[in-house]
Amino acid sequence: MKRLIYFAAIAVLALGACKGNENKENAAQEVTTVGDSTEVKAAAYVCPMDCESGVVYDKAGKCPVCGMDLEIQS
Repeated sequence: MKRLIYFAAIAVLALGACKGNENKENAAQEVTTVGDSTEVKAAAYVCPMDCESGVVYDKAGKCPVCGMDLEIQS
């Protein structure tokens, strides 16, 4: 009877140890996917003279009002 109890205890411990490794592997995969999901923000361009009161453009070019080159918004 004692052998059966010892065998059952060892089996439970062994299965518990194997189950713990799966959680560590899944946690590492989740961290990797979270790290890969970063996005790069697009640059915003504005007129240095602020001709149009805070209008922001998504591409570099010239201001349609004064003709100055647009600058990256800081």
